[in-house]
Amino acid sequence: MAFSELIQRFSRHVSDVVCLDLASSGIKCVRLHKSGDEIVLQGAALLQLTEPGANGEQAADAPPSPPSLKLPDELRAKHACLTVPGREAVIKLLSFPGHFDEKMEEKVISNMGIKDLANFRISYRITNDGEGRREARILTVAVPEAEAASATGLLETGLPVPHSLEISGLASISAFLHGPGARHASEVVGVVEFGNSISTFAMFNQGNLSLVRRFPFGTGRLVARIQEALGIDEKTAAGIIQNGSFDISQTADDLLAPVIKQLVVSRDFIERRENCHLSALYVSGGIVLSHDAMESIRAAMGVDVHTWSPTEDLTVADGIFSGELEGQEWRFASAIGAGLATMEEA
Repeated sequence: MAFSELIQRFSRHVSDVVCLDLASSGIKCVRLHKSGDEIVLQGAALLQLTEPGANGEQAADAPPSPPSLKLPDELRAKHACLTVPGREAVIKLLSFPGHFDEKMEEKVISNMGIKDLANFRISYRITNDGEGRREARILTVAVPEAEAASATGLLETGLPVPHSLEISGLASISAFLHGPGARHASEVVGVVEFGNSISTFAMFNQGNLSLVRRFPFGTGRLVARIQEALGIDEKTAAGIIQNGSFDISQTADDLLAPVIKQLVVSRDFIERRENCHLSALYVSGGIVLSHDAMESIRAAMGVDVHTWSPTEDLTVADGIFSGELEGQEWRFASAIGAGLATMEEA
């Protein structure tokens, strides 16, 4: 039996997962449960790592231990889906003429351009098998072994068992496809996920992935620039972005200009190559809280620019996003996307 078939067989039994987005801005955690065709978001939380010796249990002469993650009982499931920023990850959308099948796996790996294969965990997904078309497209991902091992090592022994590991930006796009992406399946639509340090842009032409790009820019850089300019702390700077109490349009324009330029270049390339026209762009991440930033993107792209919530097409248990989580649904896009991808494969 092929390894992919073995994974698929076990995936059929995944109906309850805890999903952890191990972001640089904090750990976002959700629990998803599937009953029949319905997927329910049962819980969400912002978590912190427990440093070794925090409870006085680390002996003074003992070798240093890595931090660990303690899950609340209500968020503990049998399986865990993990997402990481993947700053050093390699992500490529490869094209091959004609029909593609798993016998061509070696060709996929060789085209990723990775020399030290032993130091990476590699996976790929056929987004278009080329049947009846001129080319097949395969989304490939290689995560450094060190980052993957560090992520899975955060979980305690026992349950939950690590089930999948994804790149945060790609997981957010999975959440998008479950919502707005599905509604635009017959159009050309784009999505930008602004993470804290890395942003991801993808375009879909009639439901087919046409482009995926990442940029070394995130909301954290805008927050840091405002901190520096106004001499304030991080929390206050983030608040300024959200409530617009200061005019930060010039700062936003300066920082976003290189990224927006690449968004425009990428859009123009796909429109020419596939003889199509982008109909709408969706934006997620902390940047959406800045009216100035959103206006800059809208003016440059020349299309309708929308925000979206990863929960808008899910059944959500009562009271999950209350208190400190009120209005914070967008922060859980990667965690939710990872869980949805797992559930849909099951």
